[in-house]
Amino acid sequence: MAGFHPDTAESGSEGASSLTPITVALIGMLVMSAVLNYVDRLTTSALAPTLKAEFSLNDTQWGWVNSAFALAYIFSSVFGGAWIDRVGVRKGLMISSLIWSLAAMGHAFATGFKSLCFWRMLLALGEGPGIPCMLKGMRRLMPPRMRDTGTGLIFAGGAAGALIAPLCVIPIATHFHSWQAAFLTTGGMGMLWLPIWIALAFRSNVPLGPAEIKLTAGNDTAPQPLRWSSLALWATLAAVFFTVAPTVYANNFLSLHLTKSFGLTQEVVGHYMWQPFLAVDIGQLIGGFAATFLLTRGFTYLNARRLVMSIGFIGATLILGMAHEKEVQAALNWLIASRFYTRPRIRC
Repeated sequence: MAGFHPDTAESGSEGASSLTPITVALIGMLVMSAVLNYVDRLTTSALAPTLKAEFSLNDTQWGWVNSAFALAYIFSSVFGGAWIDRVGVRKGLMISSLIWSLAAMGHAFATGFKSLCFWRMLLALGEGPGIPCMLKGMRRLMPPRMRDTGTGLIFAGGAAGALIAPLCVIPIATHFHSWQAAFLTTGGMGMLWLPIWIALAFRSNVPLGPAEIKLTAGNDTAPQPLRWSSLALWATLAAVFFTVAPTVYANNFLSLHLTKSFGLTQEVVGHYMWQPFLAVDIGQLIGGFAATFLLTRGFTYLNARRLVMSIGFIGATLILGMAHEKEVQAALNWLIASRFYTRPRIRC
């Protein structure tokens, strides 16, 4: 299997940064890591009706279970990104994956509200550095003009994990008559991923360590100082803020909505939950390839990203149509449309 040439890996030349068998294998491992990340993250959501009944949780307590993850994730992602810069992608993703896989399995030993919150926070501690690590790894492995596609692949992997979660978690819990079995299975998949990552990423000629690497920037101009007075910056932050809520709803509360509003059972919920996440997956891939395609049509990096982001922000508002539907599939169609448009703009 071919590897990196040390000189070409450091040079940042777009031609020298072409894909090789080892880079393709590592890219595949990064995407698989994103899949496992979201499967573990959304196992709790897929089993929400069962867990609420098992531990006699009210809606407020269930909200805190999800908030426990979110609060820990805020800090672990920020500080985790700085930590990844110090230890490198290969070691950082190994440690991060180990922690979140063990935490995912640990959910099986929850005995009530407090312990469930504990395992959610420990899961966030491991997963927080994960996405920054995957994105950094993808930037180092992808040729410069393919980095938008690479970023899209990472988020598409996450969306695939969200799609897979209800399709595998609910049947496992149903088959074994045990919600604990679902957590042990999903967390165990990460433990199987680890030795393959170690075998591939810990080669000395693979540029995934903490050392600095000079890479060609995937942009039209040299990096500019961040201007807090920039209208474009605050408009983007505002748009992101208002489109995060639908993501939180879809990831954490969709199964409860389907059971309460449409009277679906836990088993039937799995037949519907995958649909919005498939839309996310398709939208993420299209968004990633769209930016790359626009570059080949003469668009600048900035204008290509502006166009994809603008369409995504506007399309995300389609979720509002969901509130007026009385039939489950009709309501989901609005959510599906909004999720298709929401994710491509995050990739940019």
